[in-house]
Amino acid sequence: EWAFFASKKLLLLAKEGFFNGQGITLDQNGDIVVGDPSGLGWEGKGRNVPDEMSPVEIEAGYLILDRSGRDTGTSRLLITRQARPELFGRVNVVGRLLAQSDGLDGVVEGDRILSIHPHVKKSGK
Repeated sequence: EWAFFASKKLLLLAKEGFFNGQGITLDQNGDIVVGDPSGLGWEGKGRNVPDEMSPVEIEAGYLILDRSGRDTGTSRLLITRQARPELFGRVNVVGRLLAQSDGLDGVVEGDRILSIHPHVKKSGK
């Protein structure tokens, strides 16, 4: 709802298979970072998208377009492993895990993404 440009870009990258086979890094909070082909956790692919701050409470299993400053989001996704109330209104939320997020605790640095298959929710009127 609130991250049109970020969601559109990430959907295109996922459809291209950009994330498939990439390594996982962990940030200082233990959250999962994907979408950095270098594996360092700081780089991304393509042009930056504008910030689209989402007014939602961040819980475990939320997908956030990771960024390093204003309007710097590219392809890095942050997947939260716990509630992050300090991020309310400060990040581009692009989705959430559809299944239970219990398995997130088993993810360790160096794991690899097999594949990402986006699920697009159609808006009903």
